[in-house]
Amino acid sequence: YTNAYVVFSPNVSFSAEEVNLVRNFVANGGRLILFTDPTRGTFEYDYNRDVNINLPDVNAANNLLAPFGISVNNDYLYNLEKSEGNFRNVLFEDFSTNAITSGMNQLAFYGVHSVEAGNGTPLIVGNENTYSSLTDSAGRGMAVAAVSEDGNVLVLGDFSFLIPPYNTVVDNQILIRNIANYALDGTRAHSVADFPYVFDRTVYL
Repeated sequence: YTNAYVVFSPNVSFSAEEVNLVRNFVANGGRLILFTDPTRGTFEYDYNRDVNINLPDVNAANNLLAPFGISVNNDYLYNLEKSEGNFRNVLFEDFSTNAITSGMNQLAFYGVHSVEAGNGTPLIVGNENTYSSLTDSAGRGMAVAAVSEDGNVLVLGDFSFLIPPYNTVVDNQILIRNIANYALDGTRAHSVADFPYVFDRTVYL
């Protein structure tokens, strides 16, 4: 019965069956919204080498995103010229024309991965002074949010902007409202499989 499936910073990879279920859900018009965040990874202790191994959320996120042509980089973006109090609190003012970015002039993300849009559309991009920790090089147009080619998958490299007090900074509240509308605006097509209790006995499709 669901219109949207929302995932926050996953740390366990999805099985092939789960990925296939989500892919079919999206193909039928359901919305997938996936938030990642460079500050939300986990650690696993390697007893053989006596070290902690960083397990970033992008590993599980990219596993789920593979069928949709979007991926998230294992980095964080920063800006040494202009920020919201800290070089990792990046301000964004470059938006694609889309309902998700409607009405916005400036956003602040507090630790954000860059996103590879693939065949989709980059929605929010950094300026020429926004750098990636992977390469310490800047490039105007590094995306932090993207939507898939069919419009049913939305990926963001941060979710701290959802949390007080960051949700009240600049136009973050507008983005939150637009994402909520996006989640509810899907036109998912239902099948008999969505209503298993209508029948008295097993129905084979």
